[in-house]
Amino acid sequence: MTSKRLVPSAGFDSFDCYVSALISRMSDSHTDPQRLRSDLLECYAECEHMIQYIEWYTALQVLIQAVLETIILRDRQLYLLEQGVLCKLIAVFDDGISPRNVALVATRPAAMPVSHKSYSGEG
Repeated sequence: MTSKRLVPSAGFDSFDCYVSALISRMSDSHTDPQRLRSDLLECYAECEHMIQYIEWYTALQVLIQAVLETIILRDRQLYLLEQGVLCKLIAVFDDGISPRNVALVATRPAAMPVSHKSYSGEG
């Protein structure tokens, strides 16, 4: 599945050039282009001093994302096992295609009653 981007992934000389490209491709008649331009440039000016940190946050995300997702999947698996549900984690395709390649497959034993509780325990 491919997604259509408003602005192609290409280098821009400035944020103003990016905003111009974005606005030129928008077809929403409910949006005032001048107001949008003004709002985006104002937001950029307010946050410009933090742009230097974006690469660091992205690197940190790349480093810990897979670990955290694995912990969450394992936690869900352990919860189901504690509830008497047979389950396992299965890699459904090559993780080179996507790191989100794991499915939690669960089978309720026939003797287990159906509960209407959600995972969080709320009812």
